[in-house]
Amino acid sequence: MTKILAVASAKGGVGKTTTAINLGYALHKIGRKTIVFDGNLENPDLGLYLGIKDTSVLFNGFVKSDKFPENVIYAHKSGLQIVPGDIKEGISQERNLDDLEKFIQVIKSFSDIIIMDTSPRLNKDILKIADDLIVVATPDIVSITNALKTIKIAEENGVSVLGVVLNKVGGNEKDISMRNAEIILNTPVIGVIPYSEDIINSQYLNSTVIETFPNSESSNNYKNLAYFLNSIYK
Repeated sequence: MTKILAVASAKGGVGKTTTAINLGYALHKIGRKTIVFDGNLENPDLGLYLGIKDTSVLFNGFVKSDKFPENVIYAHKSGLQIVPGDIKEGISQERNLDDLEKFIQVIKSFSDIIIMDTSPRLNKDILKIADDLIVVATPDIVSITNALKTIKIAEENGVSVLGVVLNKVGGNEKDISMRNAEIILNTPVIGVIPYSEDIINSQYLNSTVIETFPNSESSNNYKNLAYFLNSIYK
């Protein structure tokens, strides 16, 4: 049965989209049929990260013209399948949540795991679509506090929180430690991604850090996270 995993944070700039993309690619590389879907309907930027310019294969187009879903699943040069949104034409969440849920149900037949990148303004209706959720945070008090809010919203809506991914770790000597983050959030940290220029450079190349810098610490840690999820989603 296809699983839908939401990647969430209540604060922009923490690396949520980067995590969704790299985790999706890591799962793809170990043989899982994975689709990364841009669930940020108002301000989609998944396609921007990966250099996608072909607007004929967007979720927006499916909603407006009833295209077949396979026509809006984009095969990135890395082999990862994604469904981007159009940064030039964000669409109303309220108006299109029914379309989104219908679309997700259809593309389940094309994948084992759907990773849904979400908006920082985590919509409760979006949570109805997800089976599980991981929260991305940076190791500072503002981000950790926002992560706690996200976890509570998920739990109040009956969505299982698998854990937290701490991103950009090691960039500041005042970072909150992994152990302290777990204590504050009362949630396990399931991934630690170091602050790395490799990630920034991979974005300039419109790709994942795993593809462009496969032996970097960031790549290895994303791979480890993928193995962890693979063990859950057998």
